[in-house]
Amino acid sequence: MYGPPPDAGQVLVTAPLLAWVVCAVAAAILLLGARRVRGWLQLAALTLGGLFALTAPMGGMLATAVVGSYPTIDKAGSLHFFREGVHWHLLDAADPGVQLIGVHLGHLWVVALLALLLPDWAGFNVESFLNVWLAWVCTAAWLEHRGAKRPEAVLLAIPFALNLHQFRDINWYTVEKTSIFLLPLWLLVMDKRKAAACVAVGALAMFLNVYMGVLIAAMGAWWALRSVVARDTRALACIAATALGMAPFAAWQAVLMHGAHAPGTPAQFLAERAALDIVSIVPWAWNRLEGWRAMNLLVLLCAATWTWGELTWRRSGWVIGGAAVALGLSLGPQLGALPNPLYMALYQAVPGFWRVAKPETFFFVPWLLAVTACAGVVRSVNLGRRGLAVLGLLLLLGWAWGVRGHPVYPSFYSRPPALR
Repeated sequence: MYGPPPDAGQVLVTAPLLAWVVCAVAAAILLLGARRVRGWLQLAALTLGGLFALTAPMGGMLATAVVGSYPTIDKAGSLHFFREGVHWHLLDAADPGVQLIGVHLGHLWVVALLALLLPDWAGFNVESFLNVWLAWVCTAAWLEHRGAKRPEAVLLAIPFALNLHQFRDINWYTVEKTSIFLLPLWLLVMDKRKAAACVAVGALAMFLNVYMGVLIAAMGAWWALRSVVARDTRALACIAATALGMAPFAAWQAVLMHGAHAPGTPAQFLAERAALDIVSIVPWAWNRLEGWRAMNLLVLLCAATWTWGELTWRRSGWVIGGAAVALGLSLGPQLGALPNPLYMALYQAVPGFWRVAKPETFFFVPWLLAVTACAGVVRSVNLGRRGLAVLGLLLLLGWAWGVRGHPVYPSFYSRPPALR
């Protein structure tokens, strides 16, 4: 099974024609309007319009049904904690909900803002939708920063931002897991050497999704090693700024992990959580999702071509090395019958690393770098309009088959009872 078994109380909802019309109109307005603006505003319009089009009728169902399976333990539990007001108790270390969820309660604050206009359950829908859009915007902006032209950047951001893993999480799990936009956003501000922005992104990552904070911290540590060798003081300052933003949240998370209501012991997390949610080589899978559908094959081919060229010319070994380390961590604590030495070294050496229940999250790092490498290959080829049209067609067909057509892609279910 890809996820939890269906609940007996689930009621499937069929999307009405109006939901499709809403998505078509929104997509048309945004995509046509993008021709009249420039810069970030144009990028935002292109990606939001594209999201309405590709995921239709989802955008028209956000306020009428639950997007994805409902109830599930994760989604019903998240709504329960929101209604209990756990986000107001972040500084109460004895609160059972705070200890269970951890320091990253920011996603519930986003729902609280959305709930000023919408039912609370619809706020979760909208936040998921916005997180996918932000991932598309930030990834495309990162690719543009690395030299891709806007049409190429928008297209090549799809395999990262609208990946199968994202929609599987929307279908069954809690909303904070979809905030992967933080990873390309941090790379963007880091590569631009924006220290103040690094503080903000570091803090935001820990507040919204601690797993993204862990990934950013791991990338920052690797980048710091290179920066020390290269004597890049500006990069080191930005890495220190990121750590500064993360530090208060990391310290409070350390306190929350040892209370009476903490969700498990280190040994339990290692054997019952970390050993299961992994990237698998044989069979090829990303957290139980088939690798040949969870990972765009065109991106893999281009990334392999780029990697071979970079290693041959000895230009980007530190990037490839960092991707290899993250890939090694994503394999989890076991390599078949043997322990994974890389994972277990961090498990023993880094305080609090035992709380990492989903090693497969580390794969977002090499996957983003693979997408970046693919953009570099496409840029070097100089496709032209016809070539770009063919590339777009291949990417969209691959997405429709690999993601939209997959069994884990979310349907719509009846909404929960209103809060009394």
